Amino acid sequence: MTIFTKSTIGTSGDSVTLTVEGHNAAFAQMTGTWNGSLAFEGTVNGDDWFAVVGTPVPNGSTTSSSLINGQWTFVVSGLLGLRVRNVVLNSGIVLVSIRAVV
Repeated sequence: MTIFTKSTIGTSGDSVTLTVEGHNAAFAQMTGTWNGSLAFEGTVNGDDWFAVVGTPVPNGSTTSSSLINGQWTFVVSGLLGLRVRNVVLNSGIVLVSIRAVV
């Protein structure tokens, strides 16, 4: 089963969240014209969020944040949720899409 969400981030502190419980992998894509910093975070209880690392597609070093548009893959086994959170948005709007697969 595949689940999906898509939304925009326009101010600092905004986030896009997907419940990934029961899924093994997730893919996130960020697009738009923006300047800032986005954090990749997971939760096991829905309340406490912590940094998770994603691998850029098609290749690259794992990271828990991004300053640029792109696509990342995540291992989400054991997580309840995955989110992309805006730490600092200096300008613009980010379109975030997250898809999880079993």
